[in-house]
Amino acid sequence: MTTKLRALGDETRLTLMLLIAERPRTVKELQEATGLSQTLVSHHLAPCANRS
Repeated sequence: MTTKLRALGDETRLTLMLLIAERPRTVKELQEATGLSQTLVSHHLAPCANRS
């Protein structure tokens, strides 16, 4: 299993990705939708970032 697929195994990351899949969202919108802090939103999205 790839690292990105493994990252989606985390419920919080999956929730964030599903929110983003609906439409582009700002970190503030993700914070409001999930109740997470900016730091935690960034922490959870880092493994899903497209780094080539």
